Amino acid sequence: MDCFAARLTKIKNPELLLKAVLIMKEQKFNDFKVYFLGEGILLQKLINEAIELKLDNVFFEGGVSDTAKYLSKCKIFISIQNDNNYPSQSLLEAMACENAIIASDVGETRKLVSEDEGFLSFVC
Repeated sequence: MDCFAARLTKIKNPELLLKAVLIMKEQKFNDFKVYFLGEGILLQKLINEAIELKLDNVFFEGGVSDTAKYLSKCKIFISIQNDNNYPSQSLLEAMACENAIIASDVGETRKLVSEDEGFLSFVC
């Protein structure tokens, strides 16, 4: 189980994660689930796109009050936002739950995520 916990807005880049899931599906790599935790203006668009693309391993939980409940079950936490001027609350929570981290190398993220804890990518 993998998690994306953030507002579902352009700056948080959730559409990129859906594209990645589609590529993995096309490569016949389907043994995973991705949970989107959060609300925002892109929620319905993302749901519709996941249905249209038949991404049956993608789940939208909306805004959740207990993020740690999900993060404690996740193996990987994904944070692919385009900009960040301060440490992400959900990133800190994921690290506290000992999730491996895949994150954009923006803002304060580099100070938080070491090579032992995750992977930093360029901003997409």
